Amino acid sequence: MLSLLLCLSALAPLAGAVTLSTDTTNTDIDISACPIKYFGAGPYSSFDELLIVSYKIAGTDQAAAYMSADLEGDGVFIFYFNGGGTVTTASSGTAGAQTDSQDLTRCRAGLGKSYKVDEEVRRDSDTCSIKTCLGSGDFQSRSNCATNQVCMGNDVCGSEHSCSIVANSVVAVSGATAVIPDFCAYDIVSGGGLVVTAILRERRYKDTPFVDSVKISTTSGGTDIVTLLQGGKAELKESTGTTDLTLSSTVKTQIGLSLYDHGNGPLASFTDSDGIITEIFFEGTLLHVKHTVPSGKTAYTGGVCFDATDITGEKVNTYSSSSCDTIVSDSRGDGITCSDKQTRCTDELNSVKVDSVDIAPYVKACADNLLCGYHDGDDLYCRFKQAYARTADLDSYDCSASVCLYHECASHEFCAVALSGDAACFCRSLNETVNGFRDDGTYGPDATCDDGTASVSLIGCLLVEEDVNLDDLHLKDDTCTGQSNGNILQFTFDTQNPCGATSTVAGDKIQFDNAIQNTMDGQITRENSVNIKFSCSFEKELDSTTAFSFQIKDGSITQEYTAGDYTFPLTISVYSDAAMTEQLTADAQLEINQKVYVKLEATDLGDSGLVLVINKCFTTTDNDPEGANVYSLIDAKTAEVPERDNPGHILNKVVTMTTHRLQTPAMDLDFGKPGF
Repeated sequence: MLSLLLCLSALAPLAGAVTLSTDTTNTDIDISACPIKYFGAGPYSSFDELLIVSYKIAGTDQAAAYMSADLEGDGVFIFYFNGGGTVTTASSGTAGAQTDSQDLTRCRAGLGKSYKVDEEVRRDSDTCSIKTCLGSGDFQSRSNCATNQVCMGNDVCGSEHSCSIVANSVVAVSGATAVIPDFCAYDIVSGGGLVVTAILRERRYKDTPFVDSVKISTTSGGTDIVTLLQGGKAELKESTGTTDLTLSSTVKTQIGLSLYDHGNGPLASFTDSDGIITEIFFEGTLLHVKHTVPSGKTAYTGGVCFDATDITGEKVNTYSSSSCDTIVSDSRGDGITCSDKQTRCTDELNSVKVDSVDIAPYVKACADNLLCGYHDGDDLYCRFKQAYARTADLDSYDCSASVCLYHECASHEFCAVALSGDAACFCRSLNETVNGFRDDGTYGPDATCDDGTASVSLIGCLLVEEDVNLDDLHLKDDTCTGQSNGNILQFTFDTQNPCGATSTVAGDKIQFDNAIQNTMDGQITRENSVNIKFSCSFEKELDSTTAFSFQIKDGSITQEYTAGDYTFPLTISVYSDAAMTEQLTADAQLEINQKVYVKLEATDLGDSGLVLVINKCFTTTDNDPEGANVYSLIDAKTAEVPERDNPGHILNKVVTMTTHRLQTPAMDLDFGKPGF
C-alpha cells in the first residue's frame, strides 16, 4: 500500500501534515481528522489518476469531498474548491516533484458565492477602498492608498500639504514657522494657474498685522478676482463692478473656484489641470490652505506657504501701499511672561494632538511668534487649535467657532470678543480720526444744534473699548435710544421731544442740557457706567411757522398745610388769563412763549388771623424741593393781609410766568420766567 500525502492549509491552525492511506481497492479515505472546514467522510468515484467525489450536505452550504487514486506511485495533490463545494481543478505529480499546499479557506457571500483569501470582492473608486477576503473567512475593506496618503477620488491617491496663518504667524507646508513682518500684501500660494494673496491690516496694536482679506485669482478667471472678507462674506470683482457672493452649503462656481460655507467659514476649492486640489479656508483670523497632490504629480513651490524663508520675495505691490513696510512700535508685550504662553499653547494643542501631526510647529507659532508679545483678546488660542485640527482632518477641536465669524464691522473697526463674551467691534489702532478722539478723551465730534434739533454722534468702537454695551445707551429719557449709522451711534432730540433734557435761559437763548447714559438696573455687572453730557442753545424766538407745545400735568393742585395748631388746604392753580377765569386743565396744551398765571389760595382759615406769605417760589426739573436745578420766581418775602370779608384768603399779588419748555410730556413745568 502506498501513502498519499495531502498538504492543506486551513482556517484553523494545522498541527502538522495529515497522511491518508488507501489501497488498490475502492476504499473510502476518511479525512474527517483534517482541520479543514466543510469536510467529512462519504462515498467516492474512481478516475484514472485522481478520483474525487463532491456533494453538498443536505440543508447546508457545506461542501464534502473524498478522494482516491490510481496507485502507480506517490502523488502530491493540490485541490481548488469553489464556494459550492465542487472541485474545479486538480493537479497531480510524482512523488518529490511537487510539495506545494493550497489554502481551502473561503469567504462566503451567500447564494453559493465564495471568495478565496486575498481575492478582491469589490472596489470603491470614490474612497479608493477594496473589499477582500481575509484568512479568517471574513471580509475586510482597506484603503488602496499608502498610510501617508489620502484618497482624491476616482481611485487616485495623493499627499496632503497644509499651511496655516493666524494673525501674522505662519506654519508653512514644510513645518517651518515664520512671521509676516509688515502690512504689505503677500502671495500665499502661487502655481497651477492659481494665485492666493493675503491682505493684512492692524487690529489692537500698531505693529501686529492680521490677515484681513484673501484675494484669489485663476488663469481661467482672467482679471476677475474673488475676495474672502471679514464677517464670513465674499465678493466677486469683475470689469463691470463688484458683486456680493452669498455662500451656503450649496457649491457656487466662480472663475474656476468652487465656493461654499458649511457653517464654519467660507471655503474656496480649486483643481488644476494635473488634478492638484487646493482648498483656501478663511474665517476672519485663521487662513488655512490644504494642498492635495496626486501620486506622480509635483506640489506647488510659489508663495509663503511653500517658501517661508523668503517672505519679502512674495510681496505683491499691486495691493501694497508705499508705506506698508513702515512699522510703528507699540507696547504690545508689556507684562507678558513668555513661558506662561508657551505652557498654555502646549496644553491647548495637546488636548487635540494626534500621532500623525506634530504639535511643535504650532506651539512655536502660537507662543514664540505671536502671543509672547501680544495680549490675547482675540480668541487666538482657539484659532491655533482650529489650524491644527484642519491640518489633522479632525472633526472636532474642543473649541467653539469664532464668535466673530459672521459679525460685520465698519472699515475702521475689527471684531473681537467683548467682556460679555459676545462679538463686538473694536477700533483699529492706526485710524487717525479715531485716535484723535481717543487722545482727547472724547467719543466723537461736538453736538450739532440746528433749527431746534440737537444731535450728537458717538464712535461706537471707542465705547466698546470701555466695556460699554451700545444697546444699553439712551438719553435721560430712556425711551430715546441711539440710531446706528455704520457703527456711528447718533442721538437726537428736539424742542418738541426733548428726551429728558433740562433747559435754562441765558439772555436771548435757551440752553438744553442732556446726557447719554446706560441702564444698569442695579445689577452687578462688569459693564462701565456712562454719563456723557452735551448741550445745545437755541434762540428764544422760534420761527412762527414752527409749532412747539406740551401738555401740562394738571391745572390745579391742593395739599393740606399745617401752621402751628392750624391745618388748612392750600391750592395752587394755573390760568390762561390775567383775570384768572380760565383755569387750565390736565389736557391743556401750552405753546412756547405762552404766558400763564398762577394763583395761590388758602381756604378754611376762619378767624385764625393767619395771613398767606410767599417766602420763596421756584421751579425745579425734579419733584424735589431740595433739587439742585432750581429757577427762582420769587426770592423776597411777600405778605398780603387779606380782608376779613375775603373768605378765600386769596393772595392779591399775581405771579405770571412765560413758558419756555416742558421737561417731558405730562410733567411739570421745567422753569418759567417771572413777570408781574
